[in-house]
Amino acid sequence: MLKAIFLIIIALCYVILRMYLKKRFIKTRSLSDEEYLTNLTLKRGVSAYKIFHVAGKSWNQSESKIEDNFKYYLKSGDLPHYVRDYVRKNIESQDCNDDSNLHPGGKLPPSWLA
Repeated sequence: MLKAIFLIIIALCYVILRMYLKKRFIKTRSLSDEEYLTNLTLKRGVSAYKIFHVAGKSWNQSESKIEDNFKYYLKSGDLPHYVRDYVRKNIESQDCNDDSNLHPGGKLPPSWLA
């Protein structure tokens, strides 16, 4: 009986410590460019493809260059400079600190609904 209580206490301590460290880590780390892109797509309810096109138009990129860059992004994960610039300038700081995007859990963008 004492052993079971001890294991429950250890498990609770582990869960509490993990929650504390997770919240602390999320607050202190900086977001990657891909996380900025993901946050922006979730907040606007559009696809990354649409963000590429909007960013490309703001930098006067040709349609074919935007398409080629998007295909390259899908293969390599590398964002072109104009998309990085666009998402950094258009994401709000409170959107980045909100970890609800990591675990949406409730309302999903319409494009995700089957």
